[in-house]
Amino acid sequence: MLDIVVDRWESIPSENPCPCKPPECKERKEASSTSTLSLRRESDESHKSGRRDSPKRKLSIISEKSQASSNNSRSSMRRNSKKSASRDSLAKNPVDSLSVQWIVNVPDESAVIRFRNGDCYEGGTSKRVMHGRGKYKWADGSIYEGDFVCGFATGHGTLQYPDLTMYTGEFCNSLLHGYGVINVSASTLRYSGNWKGGKKHGQGWLLYETDDWYDGEWFEDQRQGVGVRSYKSGEIYQGHWSGGSQDGSGVFVWCSNDVYKGRWTNGKMNGYGEYTWNTFINRSFTFPVENVYKGNWTDGTREGTGTMHFGYDNGLSFDGEWVHDEKHGSGTLTCGNGTVVHQDPLFQNDKLIIEPGELHKNCSAPHSSALISSRRNLLESKSDKQFAAHLPAETTDFSYYYSLAVERYTTELYKIQLSTDYQHCEDESQTLISNFQSHQSEVERREMQNAILANLPKLYRVYNKYATIATNHTTDFKPTLIRYFLWQMLRDFDYITSDYSLVEIDLILLQNPNSGLKWCHDPFEEVFFWQFLQLLVCLAWKFHAAETVTGDCKNDGVLATIFARFLTDVVYARPYFTSACSLFEYRDVLPFKQVYSLYKSLGEPHSARDFLSKICTSPGFPIPCENRGNFSPQQGVNAIAIGGNLMYLTDESGPFVETARNPSGAPCQIELSVLQSLRSKRIVQCLCDACPQMKKNGVIINIEYQLTFLEFYDTLLKCGFAVVELKRKNEERLRNKAELLKSMESIKSGCIKSSTKLKKSVK
Repeated sequence: MLDIVVDRWESIPSENPCPCKPPECKERKEASSTSTLSLRRESDESHKSGRRDSPKRKLSIISEKSQASSNNSRSSMRRNSKKSASRDSLAKNPVDSLSVQWIVNVPDESAVIRFRNGDCYEGGTSKRVMHGRGKYKWADGSIYEGDFVCGFATGHGTLQYPDLTMYTGEFCNSLLHGYGVINVSASTLRYSGNWKGGKKHGQGWLLYETDDWYDGEWFEDQRQGVGVRSYKSGEIYQGHWSGGSQDGSGVFVWCSNDVYKGRWTNGKMNGYGEYTWNTFINRSFTFPVENVYKGNWTDGTREGTGTMHFGYDNGLSFDGEWVHDEKHGSGTLTCGNGTVVHQDPLFQNDKLIIEPGELHKNCSAPHSSALISSRRNLLESKSDKQFAAHLPAETTDFSYYYSLAVERYTTELYKIQLSTDYQHCEDESQTLISNFQSHQSEVERREMQNAILANLPKLYRVYNKYATIATNHTTDFKPTLIRYFLWQMLRDFDYITSDYSLVEIDLILLQNPNSGLKWCHDPFEEVFFWQFLQLLVCLAWKFHAAETVTGDCKNDGVLATIFARFLTDVVYARPYFTSACSLFEYRDVLPFKQVYSLYKSLGEPHSARDFLSKICTSPGFPIPCENRGNFSPQQGVNAIAIGGNLMYLTDESGPFVETARNPSGAPCQIELSVLQSLRSKRIVQCLCDACPQMKKNGVIINIEYQLTFLEFYDTLLKCGFAVVELKRKNEERLRNKAELLKSMESIKSGCIKSSTKLKKSVK
């Protein structure tokens, strides 16, 4: 039967007829008619064109492929089919097709086999089957040179196609299998990675053309798993794939620097996601003002509930319902001065359905000073009307404090009129008091606006100073203050005493219903400028009201007088930036996210006693935080990444993935067990250094003091410094002890020698 396919068999004399035995293939399956190479350029789905700022539109633009690339792909597939058919002629002639007489007692040898169809083989054989190192030439010009096992190309080899396309790598059963690299001739196509059964499978990198590539996981010639796709237009996707399309969680970056981070389904944004416009790389610990949408998506459009921050430093935002990328239904609109408008419905087909004047009902400023035109990319309203979303800061609603001031001081300010005119008529006296209160309310509102306007430039400087407190250089973006920096401001103002802790002041600030604060202890909650004004007025009213009010307040306003005195005596007079190691030189020792997780595990907030009890344990009791092994996290910086997300970035980090990990690859975990070498007295000293209010005249007066995250991180760092110092002292003591022992040995040796000499001299 061998004569049917073999035209001529020429043995090659050699001392070693089979010089190289190839490795055995783990998968010995019969070769199928599947093409060994199905390298083709994936064509992403094309989308209908939309408006310029639509995420769906931007995603579709980068997905379009040229017709020329498609033609090249089809030509490559036809060539591969021919090669597969030629190779099948090799695969269909295994050892079982030979006669028994050819098999029995046939020695291994090197031979040149010329087939009747024009193919030729030169190399090792075993039992009349290609086996060992060899070279196979097809009649169409294809050449394989490498390992053979039982008639199949198995092991390592090189396959060259007629068009000079070259594959170098591993084979199994005459199929591309294992790691290999293929370069397609007359094109820039190149694949380097793993194969299985002739298909791309596993980890691999595919280059379509310059700056157009995919690096990630494959499954049967399709992108599946985790991978990075870089498009020639400049867009990048990093995340999960399924069936060749984006599916799962992932990040897409457009060439306009717009970024979407969230869920995908079949190549479209689906589920919860965050879309940020005009992003930039921020490696500083400063929160920028961003234009971002956070909410639900369906088929690439905003659908369901979501929150839109319009990218202004006054905190203008909308939180409500969306339909087909438009605001539609109930929602809450927060204006630039803190005015909140809630209505059901508030928008209909992206059009505000309340009258513009409704936004001014609590503001005395002229409407024309606050009106803006709606913009498609920001408020995205189809209405041509103008409405007062950007109300100026001086129109901030301080009505909560107006009412407190009027109720508390009206009778005192107008006591002369009340005592002389209507001292015998109680009803008329109450009417007069009511009139005086109405008049004083207008005075308070007018004078407070004037006070804000007069101090506005200085107040902006103070706000920006603390918003960038953790940055040593000037930022080229508008910063936003957060509560963590606000706590430091309260420290600098010296309001933290034995009577009021930071936690208690947080609760006082939250009593104002117009403060706009969401949670009283969140260290990373944004505090916009109008909220900053509310907080300053609260501090002025709480700590300076009793000592400032005089008879002149009838015309100058009680609240305005208190506020002006507070700014002069406290805000403008106090030096900035008291010591806080967690904000300055030691801020980046630990990743903020991990430290905050540890803080919340103890309680938010928790007392100094809780902190102490978690570290100091009695003998026989289990350790609260078990040490899971030593690790050395990479050196990096705490930074505010895209979308206001807190990340720990190293030199190897990208803009979306943090790399604070230990050598095993797991995220770094901070353990309190490393502090157990300290005694309770030393830990209490660290607590008192971070929280001086716990101690008075050298005596602990409040072990139940509630710790904010700022104070917790300061305490943790101080305890860490103490551990390092203790370790250094122990090492120094051991070193001194070793030197002392060495000296004693020298002295002892000298004494022995002297004694020996003395004995000899005596003899």
